[in-house]
Amino acid sequence: MDPLNFRQLNEKDMLAQKAQLEILEHLSIYINNLRESMTRELIVNGVGSDEELEERLAKIQVEQAENRIDLGLGKN
Repeated sequence: MDPLNFRQLNEKDMLAQKAQLEILEHLSIYINNLRESMTRELIVNGVGSDEELEERLAKIQVEQAENRIDLGLGKN
């Protein structure tokens, strides 16, 4: 990136950007912790890989579609 394409920041802008960066850092920590917790929950429930998760989700979707058809709620 060409530094000439960025606007010049005054002290107030620098403080605002620093605060925004700190917020982003806190959010990324929260998201990483949430992802780790969700991954652990899947492992505890016997999901060992992404492929296995995708297979289970596909099976659930098929079962839900079959249930809708059984109830007469299929797509029109």
